[in-house]
Amino acid sequence: MRIIKTLFVFVVVMVLGLAVTISVFGQSDAPVSRAGFVSMLFETAGEPAVNNAAPFVDVPAGASYSGAVSWAAQYNIVTGVGGGIFSPENAVTREQAAVMMLNYARYQGSGPVGAWAVRLDYADLTDISEWAFQGVMYAKIHGLLPEKQGNLFDPKGNMTRAEAEAALEKLSEATAPSALAEKAFTYFLEVSKVPRVSGNMQGISDFFKAFGEERSLETIQDEWLNILIKKPGSPGRENEPPVILQAHMDMVGEKNQGTPHDFLKDPIIPIIDGDWVTANGTTLGADNGAGLAMIMAILDSDSLSHPPIEALLTADEETTMIGALEFDVSLLTGRRLINLDNMEEGHFVVSCASTNRVELHIPIETMPLPDGFTTYELSIKGLNGGHSGVDIHKGLANANILMERLLGEFGNIPLFVSSIDGGSAHNAIPRECTAVLSIDNLDLNAVRAIIEQTEILFKSEFPLDVNLTVNFAEIQAAQYVMTVASFKKVSEGITRMPNGVLSMSPDIEGLVQTSNNLGVIATGGDTVMLVGFVRSSSLEERSQTLEAITALAYDLGARLEVAAGNLPWPYRADSPLRDTMVELFTQTFNREPVIVAIHAGLECAAFAHNMPDCDMIAIGPDIRREHTPDERMSLSSFYRTTDFVVRVLQTL
Repeated sequence: MRIIKTLFVFVVVMVLGLAVTISVFGQSDAPVSRAGFVSMLFETAGEPAVNNAAPFVDVPAGASYSGAVSWAAQYNIVTGVGGGIFSPENAVTREQAAVMMLNYARYQGSGPVGAWAVRLDYADLTDISEWAFQGVMYAKIHGLLPEKQGNLFDPKGNMTRAEAEAALEKLSEATAPSALAEKAFTYFLEVSKVPRVSGNMQGISDFFKAFGEERSLETIQDEWLNILIKKPGSPGRENEPPVILQAHMDMVGEKNQGTPHDFLKDPIIPIIDGDWVTANGTTLGADNGAGLAMIMAILDSDSLSHPPIEALLTADEETTMIGALEFDVSLLTGRRLINLDNMEEGHFVVSCASTNRVELHIPIETMPLPDGFTTYELSIKGLNGGHSGVDIHKGLANANILMERLLGEFGNIPLFVSSIDGGSAHNAIPRECTAVLSIDNLDLNAVRAIIEQTEILFKSEFPLDVNLTVNFAEIQAAQYVMTVASFKKVSEGITRMPNGVLSMSPDIEGLVQTSNNLGVIATGGDTVMLVGFVRSSSLEERSQTLEAITALAYDLGARLEVAAGNLPWPYRADSPLRDTMVELFTQTFNREPVIVAIHAGLECAAFAHNMPDCDMIAIGPDIRREHTPDERMSLSSFYRTTDFVVRVLQTL
């Protein structure tokens, strides 16, 4: 619809996003190129990760500005000049820059949406291009591009570097995070102080119990250490249907070898590095500390407009999901649930897989180490690891599987194995594995040659694991070793245990349907334990996988334990909550969210089983490398997601 160039009245603009200080060098009166201005916007955004190529034929992949242009195109900040052309070297005009800044503000969640307008009375009003009118209005609102002498906007004039620097400084102020989003990050820092690795729930549960009670909110702590905090609706909204905000309290405890961190008593110290928040050699706990912090800020707000809120904080999601599975849903009156445990902004999860944790306890016999053998520690380290659901299809190496393959390469060389230990969590792809073995020193050179050749082979097979290393060092002589027959059983167990992607979905392109992750190998006493995590969106295939593991246990004379799992979360065609949030997201960020089903397990599956009439969706900020010590969270995405949740509550 044509915008009438006359008197407009501005309705509303919300101020959200992230403030960043920029530093750009060059002559102040020199024109800025289109690529240069996009690069400045990219720097203002904190140079977020870029995963796609620029869609313009005149933006070469190796150009210094290609990443910035790719980012801007991905988020609809730029669309080019037509015909797949971006014209990177052309000077950016004032009206082009105004449109880019409006789109940037929408990317940050603060650009005006819906019915809005502002009065423009420039003498050259008719020279403004039709497509640029909203951008010029936004620039007028925030004083981004002051008028020139003679009451001119000069829409076709080139933007100078001085103008660009001044405009972006004001744009940063206009898109600064809301007070509630900043408070949420403060609460993220508070949550990080409380040790909360899975299985160690008492402290964090008591923390949230006190949090609710200190604010005189109805607070329930159940026998599973789940916490339910109920907050009445804001004035005038007390009688609306409640909304359930849900997150889990526990985190995966993974750390780099040599990192002196005790997850049972030491706090996590978040480190801000540009736009990313990380930890020092350990998992960060943004999964799901980000969701916890958002909920805390909302519960603590006295000014937010919202319906009644039921904040459900669950225990031990990362291991058994026992908190969600055993929670008494009769305590909930809401039938709209927003889960805050997703890890990709703009992706709305609406379905997930079932899960089962399995333990295979293989009995072993030991004997004294024979004379003439020297003991060595063989270790595989430096792998990326990752989430056993989200990352299982990415071609990442599993250290436990590689260790079994390496030991198999020794062929007929006599050796005795004392132990194999790898991985630390069933739902994390193992990054390290260590075996203690003893060999005759006459075979030492042959063993070293095999290790060297196999390391080269592994690196070529798994190019994503760039830091993969195989270490071999003499240690104190072992007293006892596995018998040859026992080690043969252990080797067979590792080899035959289903691992990795087992099938792909026939209905959803690119979605893993069934997988298993051999996450842990642990030697202790008279057993070697293999721990797997089966995921499937097909109940039939899940049963088939568990049957295969059961048959393996029978053949090995092993004891099998299968933890109670959850059913899959089926897709719901009729979802008013999803429809509302999709519309609001599109209006807010000027792009549509991606509706996805995931191979990971979410607590929504348990709630879908126990509350089949509940309308649910899962969202969250950008979190990368979760379940590894390289876990990091985008701070600007955290702010945007927090403020989006606020908008949802205001709108519902």
